[in-house]
Amino acid sequence: MDAKTVIVGGGMAGMSCALALKERGRDFVMITENLGGRVRYSPEYRVNYGAYFVMRNYHNAKKILKKEAWINPLGIQFVENESLRMPVLGWKTITRIPGLLRFVKLLLVFSSHYEKFKRNCTLKSQMESLKEDAYLYDLYFTSSSDFIKKHGMEKLAADYISKFTYACTLTPIDNLSAFDVMTVALGLMPPMHTFSFDEKGMAGLLKDELVTGTVSAVKKTGGRYTVTAADGVRYVADTLVMATPAVVTQKLLKIPGIRKTSSAYVYHLKGAPRERYAPYSLNLYSPAYEISALARQHDGTYLLFSCIRDLDLNKYFAHYETIRKVEWEKALYVIGREFLEQRYDENCYIAGDHNSLGLEPACISGIYAANQIINN
Repeated sequence: MDAKTVIVGGGMAGMSCALALKERGRDFVMITENLGGRVRYSPEYRVNYGAYFVMRNYHNAKKILKKEAWINPLGIQFVENESLRMPVLGWKTITRIPGLLRFVKLLLVFSSHYEKFKRNCTLKSQMESLKEDAYLYDLYFTSSSDFIKKHGMEKLAADYISKFTYACTLTPIDNLSAFDVMTVALGLMPPMHTFSFDEKGMAGLLKDELVTGTVSAVKKTGGRYTVTAADGVRYVADTLVMATPAVVTQKLLKIPGIRKTSSAYVYHLKGAPRERYAPYSLNLYSPAYEISALARQHDGTYLLFSCIRDLDLNKYFAHYETIRKVEWEKALYVIGREFLEQRYDENCYIAGDHNSLGLEPACISGIYAANQIINN
């Protein structure tokens, strides 16, 4: 089967690329195991088993996802240990007001640079865009610990920032870059919302351009790309967009190095949390815990996010019933400084959140690939 472009992967990057190409009337085929990728929305329960929220600056992601419930920051509790737990409105927060004000100022500066960076990234590669902004380039290659120490935010980071970044990445903050910490920390500037995803609607919109399947091999011959699906069907294209998870892209394109991953195990539970957690709609935990977040849902059920597969749920619930468990063995590519160039070769592009984590960066990388194809 011939196509001008083959997109491998139907997550946020793949869908954004496909929609941009479709809008311009370009010929393409998108092959994916499932639409949504790390977005795993259950219309039955109206909960997300993968990515959980959208920020106010997720302009491109909101074209695919529908904003739902507001996450009330006053319902958050930060859990350091069993004896030290800090609600947003509490004495500890009051003592941290000077540090919070400094941090808000840093976030506003970062946000100003980051918004311009995101706009640039729709037309230029991420590395090109980083090199045009010395401030962001420095953050990208600075460790979070050095950044926190430089700005005197050790106590604030320990109390609040580290727990929020752990909830979002299931990775201790010391393993993250300053750039990733600031990207995630923008979520601390409300509002944040949960979201829904209309998988059937997206499938209907893509129609014949959507192929459900698994890609087993990619090969370039005579300037064209042959993409072989697991069922043996071959697709030959002038241009290839690899919008798969980084580990899949690495395998199919034989890329030597990628960032290391965190793992996430999501439990959807019906029951009663332990008394110390029950009053709060969202509990965020320190990296000393094997869970990162406990979130009450609209129907009174709970989502619990853990970094380990076999979790003793009795530590967190007085009684419970498991509705569903979803495993993400390789959830987020957040550890290390490896960088995947978006332009793999003359007519092959890599899209996803491999270099900059989040739903919005994934969307932008797909739009970048589409714009390169359109302009060429």
